[in-house]
Amino acid sequence: GVTDDIPNPGVGSVSSANYSVDTRPADTTGPTTATIALANSALKAGQTTTVTITFTEPVSGLDVSDFVCGSGSLSAPVANADRTVWTSTFTPTLNANDA
Repeated sequence: GVTDDIPNPGVGSVSSANYSVDTRPADTTGPTTATIALANSALKAGQTTTVTITFTEPVSGLDVSDFVCGSGSLSAPVANADRTVWTSTFTPTLNANDA
């Protein structure tokens, strides 16, 4: 009845007063691809846009500090239920002119 975050089911059984639980999934390589898409890539003064980051497998702990955004700022990313799609809002720096 025990699963990890992926969810991989637990295997085997044991009776013991001493035990440990390996909570790391068998796949420790992480996602192979992250795709970043802007809802609008041609912003005008005062506009913002939604940024969608899509991963090939679930990701935990994604934080705004994981991104470098030289011509603006991102809001804290929010995940969908399975943590493969994260969204954030990009706010450009005032008077920025950057492709």
